[in-house]
Amino acid sequence: MRRGTGAFLEEVAQRIDVPLDQIDSVARQATHVVHMGSYCTVFTKTEILAHMRAGEKVPEIVAGLIESVVKRIVEMDPLSGEVVVSGGVVAHNPILAEMLARHLGHPVHIMPHAQLAGAIGAALFAAD
Repeated sequence: MRRGTGAFLEEVAQRIDVPLDQIDSVARQATHVVHMGSYCTVFTKTEILAHMRAGEKVPEIVAGLIESVVKRIVEMDPLSGEVVVSGGVVAHNPILAEMLARHLGHPVHIMPHAQLAGAIGAALFAAD
């Protein structure tokens, strides 16, 4: 079973028929953000259908999905001071860092080679 932010975005992207590699570009087309009430994949899928029935467009829904990830990050840690993000999701969807920066009110940096950061850190730890 896959878990985490990447799996969440992959599952909900399938629901709205957006290829995973286009999430960032689709979210950037949004004129507003559709707010999602849940980070639970099952509830979010239901919420997406309700928004689509209400006439919301896919870019606005995708932006809402990214915003829901941002809200979840901030729930886990309010993030003060300098913030650097890493991982595959932000490596492929830098809009997440941009939305997080807007939410926090200060810059958020994306680590170079963000997708490899965990593996590089583990290798350095093991070498020590």
